[in-house]
Amino acid sequence: MKNIKIVDIIKSEFAVSPEDGDLVYDLVSKNIKNKDLICIDFNGVDITTTAFLNNAIGALYKEFDTNILNRFITMSNISDSDLALVKKVIDRAKLTFTDEALVKLGDELGDE
Repeated sequence: MKNIKIVDIIKSEFAVSPEDGDLVYDLVSKNIKNKDLICIDFNGVDITTTAFLNNAIGALYKEFDTNILNRFITMSNISDSDLALVKKVIDRAKLTFTDEALVKLGDELGDE
């Protein structure tokens, strides 16, 4: 299992910007495509925002199925408050990307 330590990737204990979230997303996505099990390690992260999490974790739901993400990703050293944010981001991402898929399917079916 590969350990992805957020503070090492973003070079800060503040996981707040969408751009830093993109850095985490890129690394996580690459590892999943390589079929590597990964642990996202929040050790040393003092502040986390939904802006960061939307890009780091939420965006994964646009690319990967929930079952795949559950199989390949674990998290460690995450506070209860940050875990609550992660859950909100995941729930919102599932709704958003499911709705987008349904709209796209409706558009495709409407063309026939």
